Amino acid sequence: SRVLLADDDPETGDVVAEALRRRGWMVTQCNGAAEALRTLAEDSHFDVVLSDQIMPDTRGTDLVRTIRRRHPQLPCVLYTGYDESLNDRTARECGASTLLNKPLDFDALSDTLARHARRRESGDTA
Repeated sequence: SRVLLADDDPETGDVVAEALRRRGWMVTQCNGAAEALRTLAEDSHFDVVLSDQIMPDTRGTDLVRTIRRRHPQLPCVLYTGYDESLNDRTARECGASTLLNKPLDFDALSDTLARHARRRESGDTA
């Protein structure tokens, strides 16, 4: 399965990407929201998007809103460690399927991504 990862911190992005690759994911890593949107414009064949919330170019919630407008069937998962204004309700309101908190449990993350990817394949975006 393919995941698009948006995180402006290369160190965190590398750790998350490597953990997912070890669990069988094909990861396309993007340095922030603008790069993620450019990548999606060129190749929309991803199973799920995984985004950090706090990035200098935009918030993950804004990235998710844009992605959901352009690709309504593409599930998006947000993660955060710092944004107290973000909770499950605000994440759902922007169109995110799930909100995870740092530090990430990579087995649980992989399971969450797989669940959303399967729902997309079956046409269930709830």
